[in-house]
This record gives sequence, structure tokens and C-alpha cells, in this order.
Amino acid sequence: MTLIDTDAAPWCPFPEWTVKEHRPRGAWEWNPKQIHLKPHPRTKLPLTGHTLVERFSEMMPLNANVLDYLWKNPHLIPKSWEGRVVYFWGTIYSGPGGLLHVRCLNKYESKWGWSNNNLDARWDQRFTAPRFSHVAFTSP
Repeated sequence: MTLIDTDAAPWCPFPEWTVKEHRPRGAWEWNPKQIHLKPHPRTKLPLTGHTLVERFSEMMPLNANVLDYLWKNPHLIPKSWEGRVVYFWGTIYSGPGGLLHVRCLNKYESKWGWSNNNLDARWDQRFTAPRFSHVAFTSP
């Protein structure tokens, strides 16, 4: 059994970042069958990441601790995630100038890595295409 401590303080990948919001879920047992990917909405584009935070807030999104665990253990990432960018909306970071960011997991060529997007940016077709961008969440 693999437990992920979703209550722990998340890793800040840049010294100038701080954690703005973090949704703890306790010691969470890794089970890919419990994870659902939902495509980002394609209606009323463009929209901002702030709108997406509101839309996903009730879906129990996974936080950055799960992202980091999978990044360090890529053999656990479901094959169905390949070709997708999976966002972990349960942790929101604040960067320089107060800009907010959400991190995501994706595969670059043959290696899994993480990236991020600014919530003030316009999330248009590039970010919300059905096979491209998803939010990872679980049932309560």
C-alpha cells in the first residue's frame, strides 16, 4: 500500500514562490482507479485560471503533493495520461508580483515532468483542448 501525505507542506519549486492555497486530504492511498480526469471546459473561451479554480473547487482536486509523488515515481502514472497535461488544482502558488500559478504533470518526449501556468493568463483552446488539459480529482 502506498500512502501519500497530502497534508504536508507542498514543495515550492522556486524560492520566490509561496503556497497561497493548499487543500489537504490526509494520508491518501494511491489508487489510480480512484482518480478521474476531467477535461477543462471549452465553453465561453477565453477564460482565466481564476475561473477554472472556481469551477473545480467542489470536485476535490488533487494537490501538488500527489503531483510530486508521481513525478518521483513515474512508473505509477497511468498510461492513459500520456498525451495529456494533468493539472493539480488542490495547490495554488503565489509568485513574484502576486501572480498565481497551478502546477501540472506532463510527458516531455519520453520523460514525465512538471510545469505550471499562470492563473491570470488566458486559458484558450491551447490549454483546454480535450486531449490536452485535464484536472485530476477523486470522489469524496
